[in-house]
Amino acid sequence: MEITFNDKTIKYRKWKVKDRNAFVNAQNKIDKRQALVYNCLDEPNTPLDNEEYNYMLLKIRSESLSPLITYTLKCPKCGKIHSANINLNDFLSKVNNTDYSNIIVNNINNTTIELQPIKNKNSYETALTQTDDPYEKYILDFAFHVKTINNNSALTFDAVKKFIYDLDVDDFEQIFSAWESQRFKINMTGYIECPYCLENTLYNFDDLPDFFPRSWKLK
Repeated sequence: MEITFNDKTIKYRKWKVKDRNAFVNAQNKIDKRQALVYNCLDEPNTPLDNEEYNYMLLKIRSESLSPLITYTLKCPKCGKIHSANINLNDFLSKVNNTDYSNIIVNNINNTTIELQPIKNKNSYETALTQTDDPYEKYILDFAFHVKTINNNSALTFDAVKKFIYDLDVDDFEQIFSAWESQRFKINMTGYIECPYCLENTLYNFDDLPDFFPRSWKLK
C-alpha cells in the first residue's frame, strides 16, 4: 500500500502477528513505536515527526483492523451515557499539511529561523521518548525542525533549545504562532449528537479506547 501526505510518499503494510508480538514484548517506548509504525514501512528509517507518526499509526490501524472504534460518551447536557462509532478516516481527512517558510522575529534584529522536515530519526525518537510532558514534546518537535538560525547551520539541538528558552515571552509567542500555522497536525475533534436530547457536542478523541484488539494484552 502507498500513501502520499505532507509531500511524503510512503509505502507501508498492515500489521502482522510479529508486529503485535514485538509491541507487546517491547522493553521501551522506542521499540513500541518501531513495532507499530516503522517496521511496517518499506523504508523503516523514514524520519517522521510526532504528528506524521500518529497519522501513519491511524492509517495502519484503519487498514489492519477497521476504521471504526466504538466510543462510550456522557452527554454534557442531559448526562446520559451513549455509544458512538468514531471513524478514523474522518481524522485522516482533516489534516493541516506543512508549507515551511522562514520565521522572522523583528524584535530580535530580524532574526531568521529556517525550518525543514525532521532529518535524524534516531536522535528525534530518542529525545521524544525521554519525556511525557506535552509542552516539552511541543518545544522539542519545533527544535528538531529548525534548519538554521540566521544562516547558522551548525546548531546542536541543545543550542536551539537554549535559544528558545532564552526568548522573551512576546518573541516566543510570535515564533510559535507562526510555527502553529505551518506544522503538520491532525484534527482529532468531531461533533457527536446525543441520541437522547439531540445535543451536538464537540469532543477531542486524542485518546481512543480499544485502539488495539483485545488480544493485544499488554504485560
